[in-house]
Amino acid sequence: MEAGFVFSGRIRNHRKGANFATLQFMKKTLYELLGVAPDATADDIAAAYEKARAALEQSSQSDPNQAIILREAFQILSNKQKRQVYDSSLAAKEAALEAAAAAPAVEGANSMRFVWIAGAALGLVLVSWALIKKSPHNEAHDNMPLTGVVAKPQAVVTVPIQTASHQLNAEELYAKVSASVARVNVNDEHGNLLGIGSAVVVGPNDVITNCHVAKMGPNLELNFRNEKVNASIATADEVYDLCLLHVSSLSAPAVATADMSAVRTGEAVYAIGSPQGLELTISEGIISSLRNVPDAGTVIQTSAAISPGSSGGGLFDNSGRLVGITTFQSKSGQNLNFAVPAEWIKTMSTRTGGGVGSITMEH
Repeated sequence: MEAGFVFSGRIRNHRKGANFATLQFMKKTLYELLGVAPDATADDIAAAYEKARAALEQSSQSDPNQAIILREAFQILSNKQKRQVYDSSLAAKEAALEAAAAAPAVEGANSMRFVWIAGAALGLVLVSWALIKKSPHNEAHDNMPLTGVVAKPQAVVTVPIQTASHQLNAEELYAKVSASVARVNVNDEHGNLLGIGSAVVVGPNDVITNCHVAKMGPNLELNFRNEKVNASIATADEVYDLCLLHVSSLSAPAVATADMSAVRTGEAVYAIGSPQGLELTISEGIISSLRNVPDAGTVIQTSAAISPGSSGGGLFDNSGRLVGITTFQSKSGQNLNFAVPAEWIKTMSTRTGGGVGSITMEH
């Protein structure tokens, strides 16, 4: 990063409570909320969610509750089992309302029957929604993350998304997630080391790092605590400076991922990576601010210490969720370190030049 580089800040205002617009917002179906057809694919739903969320962030009249509702819609429609339950509830509601509309419009008992049917339809939707939250299929996974979709060529990768839970101290967090963080050795064709970086497991046999690390040379070796594996680039998004790596077999577990809407300035975070090649180094800090990078989006400023070699490592909150990927720092100041949001992994695509990719640490 050049010493003179300056970010333009962005401050989010949050209002408590649901306003009239939010109440109207809640009356829509989940498909209407995201602006997709009932037969939309998982990729369509993921793209629509990102578009709707971005539009909501830019609106001066938006209510924070609407972002929560949008996220619920995305999480349900992107999960096959939950979507089936929700679709069944919509079909039952429509059938009940059609039956009520076809009934004779007379006074007394028939009138009461209409009210009963409409109420039953609404009740069925609410019960179905509850079943989505606590269905037999999901009861065994109450502590497991929900699933988001990550786009990559000819494949779909899932990235776990988890709500905040028990707060961990540094020792507990390190024990929980360090096995999923690797040192990246970048070698030439003859096995000579060209550079180092860090990486984090985000899905079955899928690992994320920075493109300015992964593209230093042709051969990538990931060193985990208990294994070494070779990796190849599956998706390279230079605008986000994120490269999704694929390995043929990996035992290290995927970490849970935090949604950007849950990131708060001032909250405690921990960086884990390989600064100067020192594997599995943990440092503590806070979210110092949220900054805008033109043509890319909002990145995370943190006081958690990073150095060359940390690029591609994980920035975790105190629940053990991956908040960001440590990417660059300002050499002209102190504790001015930056991570790109882990949420970006869901919307990666093959892109070259610009954005965060033009701001990198030396290695």
